[in-house]
Amino acid sequence: MYKRQTLKIKHKLCNIIVITLFVMLTNVEYWEEIEEFEKLYLKALKRYLEISFTRYYSKDHDYNRV
Repeated sequence: MYKRQTLKIKHKLCNIIVITLFVMLTNVEYWEEIEEFEKLYLKALKRYLEISFTRYYSKDHDYNRV
């Protein structure tokens, strides 16, 4: 991977996958709902995932892009 591309990464892929799996268990269907789930359960997610404090939730387009 090019160095230039790695600078664009804001979230770890494993975090996005884990959050998406949790959300799938709750029958959420839309990307916006995934983002809302992450906002609501941020405290619990921080126990298991490395989430940065500056930008603590992903945008729906981040999930959609992956």
